[in-house]
Amino acid sequence: MSYFSPKQTFFLLSISVLIATCCGLLASTAKAQSVASAPLGSPFSLESSPSTPGPDEVVTLTIKSFSLDLNRSDVAWYVNDELVADHAGQTELSIKTETTGDTVITVVVTTADGNIYQNNLSVRPTSVDLLWEAGSYVPPFYQGKALLGINSPITIVAIPHMRLTNGSLIAPEDIVFTWKQGTRVLGSKSGRGKNTLTLTSYPFFKALDIRVEAESVEGGLNAKNQISVSPVSPFILFYESHPTRGVQLENARRGSFTLQNDEVSLVAEPYFFGSTERRDVNLIYSWRVNNESVSNPSVDQSLITLRPTGGGGSASLHVSLRHNVNILQQADANIAINFSKIESQSPF
Repeated sequence: MSYFSPKQTFFLLSISVLIATCCGLLASTAKAQSVASAPLGSPFSLESSPSTPGPDEVVTLTIKSFSLDLNRSDVAWYVNDELVADHAGQTELSIKTETTGDTVITVVVTTADGNIYQNNLSVRPTSVDLLWEAGSYVPPFYQGKALLGINSPITIVAIPHMRLTNGSLIAPEDIVFTWKQGTRVLGSKSGRGKNTLTLTSYPFFKALDIRVEAESVEGGLNAKNQISVSPVSPFILFYESHPTRGVQLENARRGSFTLQNDEVSLVAEPYFFGSTERRDVNLIYSWRVNNESVSNPSVDQSLITLRPTGGGGSASLHVSLRHNVNILQQADANIAINFSKIESQSPF
């Protein structure tokens, strides 16, 4: 058995106290460094709403904890290393995201007993735009958008806006797109680089609800969007066809008009039928004059030529149009023509 003298004992005790003190300091320092460098170990969470904000969008940041009394703690909020709020019990903060680039949020919580905890969150704005194009016919130079008809094709393109840390855009080929029709996932149309969706609208007047979720292959960035496209009823407008100037698409004939020449040629222009042109073989035109069916001798069945029969008067012109394949697409139109000259014996 070994014994130590009082002096040796005091020396050993001093060394032990010194070692214990140093270890305590080291442990305390390590703990502080752990809080600063590993926010995953923080006893409070830091979340944003929405979770995937777009550029220049207001975001609400919230901290929550089941182990800390945040109401009695001092909460300091830093945005891009700048102190923007420092109040006791402030668990929420609203900010605006950058147009491009990250917004770094740091929250430091100091409890009533002096413990300090920290958590960080980096918010990078992402978005995905949805553009759609209906496979419906509209006349040339039509300034509006071709609207969706019932039981008609539609193509939707997702345009993602996601950037890497260096600011470069992520190509669609490096993004996984998940398409949904309503709540149903379109598995065969989803996948990496599949940012285009083509499908057919319902065979009745029901809105087509489409959603897309885009997630980068690397980096964990994601964005989502949705659109609702409602089908419309097709219709017909009459336009005068001039022998040299062609179809006068700038002036639709509605209701009635007076014939100023020896004859008039009218074109029935269909809107929002599932065809590529008005002379599509699947578009069946049926003409009636004064409520009697007539045989249109024109090769172009969408065009009819009328001539006055003598004695002036007027004629009622009616056309009905149906799609030979998509039988749910049909429309009709009427127009009254007032004749002021007598030049021939037949209205055709």
